[in-house]
Amino acid sequence: MEDFEFVYATAPFHAAPGSGILPTFEGLGPYFTWLEDSPPDDTSSDSDVSHSALSDTNRGCSLTVHGRLVAVHEPIRRAVTEWQTQNPNIPIVGSISFSKGALVTALLLWQQQMGQISWFPVMRVGLFICCWYQDQVTQYMREEVSRICGGVEVDNEKLVIWGTSSLHLQGRDDFTPQGSKMLMARHFVPGEAQVSEFAGRHHFPNQPCVDVVTRTATLIMVGDKEWLDIAKYHSVTLSMQARQLRLWPIILRPILLEPIIQERRAEQTKSLAQGIEPPRYVDSIQWLEDPAKGQWYDATGAQLAMAFAGVYSTSDLLIGGLVDIVRHPHLIKPLRDKIRAVIGEEGWTLASLYKPKLLDSCLKESQRIKPVECATMRSVALQDVPFSNGTFVPKGELVAVAGDRMRNPDVWPEPKYGVKS
Repeated sequence: MEDFEFVYATAPFHAAPGSGILPTFEGLGPYFTWLEDSPPDDTSSDSDVSHSALSDTNRGCSLTVHGRLVAVHEPIRRAVTEWQTQNPNIPIVGSISFSKGALVTALLLWQQQMGQISWFPVMRVGLFICCWYQDQVTQYMREEVSRICGGVEVDNEKLVIWGTSSLHLQGRDDFTPQGSKMLMARHFVPGEAQVSEFAGRHHFPNQPCVDVVTRTATLIMVGDKEWLDIAKYHSVTLSMQARQLRLWPIILRPILLEPIIQERRAEQTKSLAQGIEPPRYVDSIQWLEDPAKGQWYDATGAQLAMAFAGVYSTSDLLIGGLVDIVRHPHLIKPLRDKIRAVIGEEGWTLASLYKPKLLDSCLKESQRIKPVECATMRSVALQDVPFSNGTFVPKGELVAVAGDRMRNPDVWPEPKYGVKS
């Protein structure tokens, strides 16, 4: 299996946060877009000037497809040139792009094929996610071919991108449901392109991340494949199913783990009768069985509670940690070097997981910037609690600590993400 490095480029246009960004990523701007939206009364031509809120370096860029592409070339060419200068023997072989970036990548591939941007690498593979598509892009390509060919009628084959194997992913509930299909149908060779859907909206597919965390947690908790699916989807269906279950008597509600528990208890009884030590299991069922001492308890509820707390909070941390590391690329190489060194010396052991201190710092900083809950450390006052500033918490009152305090400059001296390599 080959190792791949990622080369990142920042979009040229300032933009408001897209759908789904807030409130999760509040305060983590600035935000950028690859294709600036035209104002409602846009009648621009190649010589028109953009009047939207761009940075000074981008003011004056045309809002036509051609004008937008001119602005896009600079940051991508800079990223490509920097990589090629530092790694002359390692070619860029593929691209991963999302939303408007997917459409821009297709246009760049086509421009490279037409000989307009020789500096852009020849891509062997392309992953296009939730493509944001506009008919004017195809019209622009048609007009460009006609201009290059002296005004002759344009053959549709001139609009097709050859030589790049591509996968086009689309969320089933995306607000641009046909974007990926239209891009592939109009501008990619059918035999070299595929469309696939995932359960989601307009975002990177993150279910594999949840799968990885769920499998890891389940190995510790239960270790059963059927339970894996139950744990993974439990958080999603909890509220809806709880409402339905309230319509039924408790005695009729299914106890999912009862057969496993009864089998283990029977095994324990048999072992003790034979005078041998009962087997012990390294999972959360055993953790709960030890203090229960044979008494009944809600095993299903206990396991689902741990899955609820462990799977999605861990997935949230993993995704948030990766986003923060990508936003600070100077951390990538030191992180990779340290992890490789530790694993190379000690392998994948519990002790080795404590060694990559930089990774630990990155994850802790991600938790500080974006805690998994808006309020943590929930507690109940067991007695009246007076504070020196005059605050009084009466007995029985529920209190919690607001998560946004960790980004407050009056409380935290460096409120922004501050891990140093």
